[in-house]
Amino acid sequence: ADVTARPLKKGREARALRRDEIAAIREAFVAAAQRVQRAGADGVQLHAAHSYLLSRFLDPTFNQRTDAYGGDAVSRFRLVGEIVAGIKAACGAAFPVLLKINSDTKADDTAYEADLTYMLQESRRLGVELVELSGVDFLNEPRTATLYYLERAKRLRRAVEEPMSLVGGVRSLADMEAVIASGLDMVSLGRPLVCEPDLLPRLR
Repeated sequence: ADVTARPLKKGREARALRRDEIAAIREAFVAAAQRVQRAGADGVQLHAAHSYLLSRFLDPTFNQRTDAYGGDAVSRFRLVGEIVAGIKAACGAAFPVLLKINSDTKADDTAYEADLTYMLQESRRLGVELVELSGVDFLNEPRTATLYYLERAKRLRRAVEEPMSLVGGVRSLADMEAVIASGLDMVSLGRPLVCEPDLLPRLR
């Protein structure tokens, strides 16, 4: 049996990806971005939040690797950085790459905030045009909660000169104005537009 296997639901187990598998995943992301570019899209966003694969690499709650892709923030961010660099090389530096990332974690959240500063600085160095900040615990927030991640986003914005957007609990025009007033560059909406597709024209 694989001693590195970890239990999942329904009797399944997870194992650590091999280095060749990581390389194949990196190339698959780059190839997908090239298809998006050929299809006429203006840019691409990498989803590295909400338990998708890239977020598992970034988050020390899940990343227990001891090689170049696990451990400190530099190693945990390595795959995301390689994918960004690969997309920029394949699609051109002018093709925008955005990154969606969790602003918190269920592990050592204080240490993770410090790690995020590095990750955002590295995103900036690699040419990421915008980082969208989300988080891991939004499903547990009460329905009346707003702007779940704003306070941390404001601290990160002061620490790093990387264009940033905030998503999560943006429920009104006043919420949107609060995000912009805090120094962030943009507001992201998800569920509000599912519930009310005509929300933006009505607010305008």
